[in-house]
Amino acid sequence: MNRIKETLSERKDTKMKVMRGILLIAITVANVYTFVSTSQLYNSYKQAVDTQIDTTSDVPALPPIADVDPNSPQSDWQLRLVKQYQALPHDYKPKLATVAGTQVDERIVSELAEMLQAAESEGVTLWLSSGYRSIEKQKELYERKVNEYKSKGLSSLEAEACAATIVARPGMSEHNLGLAIDFNGVTNSFKETKEYEWLLKNGADYGFILRYPEGKYEITGVIFEPWHFRYVGSYHAKNIMEMNVVLEEYVVILRSATSTL
Repeated sequence: MNRIKETLSERKDTKMKVMRGILLIAITVANVYTFVSTSQLYNSYKQAVDTQIDTTSDVPALPPIADVDPNSPQSDWQLRLVKQYQALPHDYKPKLATVAGTQVDERIVSELAEMLQAAESEGVTLWLSSGYRSIEKQKELYERKVNEYKSKGLSSLEAEACAATIVARPGMSEHNLGLAIDFNGVTNSFKETKEYEWLLKNGADYGFILRYPEGKYEITGVIFEPWHFRYVGSYHAKNIMEMNVVLEEYVVILRSATSTL
């Protein structure tokens, strides 16, 4: 029986190594063809997304990566993309738990708590400014920003467009997933702190990545946010950091790699 378990474990380890090898080859090949610019990659990605959604609805007809059920064990919930072109269903709500006074998806509680404890043991103070945010709350924040712009004389369409550059539309914020964390006050000055450097160096060990890094706006559609980290699981986080890509790029690479297995 022990030998069977060892064999199964060895097979799993081998599969993981093969997957990582394919991913590394894919990103290396992508880097060799330097004529493929970031904007070209984004346009290709956006076109692929647009072909999967019903443009008459604000909810994608084909959810990205994950199953529509947030608690389905079959769904790759860690990699779910939520952004301008990929909204969550209106009734989406993960099972929640509380860490340091902040609600998050219960599936990330253990690693988030471990990360906070590890940082503290090294003299690094991390505190949670924001975690899970309901779609209803997101709607309230978005409409408040829209009304603010309307009061300045903008039309409804103009106000909505401007508001969306600052506050994501309902169902289009990663905070609606419960997998995103804003750290230490949500300020640009966070990038100059030892806490930020610690997260960049150690966050992947606990499954967290800097979600919106500098120089990736054309792909993510979001400006650099040094405070915003996203849980994707330690396996994916380490790959993403090693490859120096963002989640959108990684998902495309991963789909390509898995289709060859």
